[in-house]
Amino acid sequence: MKERMGQLVDAQKEVTITSEASERELELEAQLVETRSIIQEQESIMSKHLPKTDRRRNSAPPSQSLSGLRG
Repeated sequence: MKERMGQLVDAQKEVTITSEASERELELEAQLVETRSIIQEQESIMSKHLPKTDRRRNSAPPSQSLSGLRG
């Protein structure tokens, strides 16, 4: 009987730990979604405020920007 009670207590602890981990995962997922939204909003604002010449220079492929460094 004591052994079975111990097993039940252990099982309950595992369920509690799993439940807490799931809650934490959901919280982190919500934070991630919010952070991505903020980043997209900031990118949109920045793209509106950058002069067109800066936009073209920043969007150049890396191979073009490094070609002058290749002796």
